[in-house]
Amino acid sequence: MLSVSQVARTWWPDAEAPNRAALARLRQLQRNSLITIESAFAHPELPLESPVATWLPSKRAPNFVETSRKVRSRWRGTAVPETIVVITNQAAAEFGGYPSPALRTDEITHDLHLAAVYLVYRRREPELARDWVSERIVRKTRPAAKGPIPDAMIRASSTLRVVEFAGAYSTERLQVFHEFCATRAWPYELW
Repeated sequence: MLSVSQVARTWWPDAEAPNRAALARLRQLQRNSLITIESAFAHPELPLESPVATWLPSKRAPNFVETSRKVRSRWRGTAVPETIVVITNQAAAEFGGYPSPALRTDEITHDLHLAAVYLVYRRREPELARDWVSERIVRKTRPAAKGPIPDAMIRASSTLRVVEFAGAYSTERLQVFHEFCATRAWPYELW
């Protein structure tokens, strides 16, 4: 799932009217049954340029109270209408991926922000973005696993990193997530 504005600023940043240029191409894809363009409600996209917290197995755990305060304080606005793009079953069958099921506002907000994190990687570290593994794929590889399922993992030959978009995570939820990663010695980023 991406918002039209995410598509526009990523693939048509120099267009005179980026959103209009993006929508024109997206409508072609929709006519070919590869995507759907939908209206949904989501909280406005946060400016995400770096993780709120990172952890490596050789380091101390982040301050969960402070991290929770930071991630909770970001949510000031109310949900607003957003135009989103979702792949269809046909596109998933032809190119891979998973269409999004019907989602609640908080899930749409989460998925759009996770997409924003991916787009940061795509812009700054494209080689790592190519090794991005989504939650749905992680879940398929660990079907009977207990505990949290990371939003994404970067699995490259020399890199393993868990990527989590921390919505309004409580201190306890952050601790559970940390323990899950720490017992596996998985480094992580909380965005």
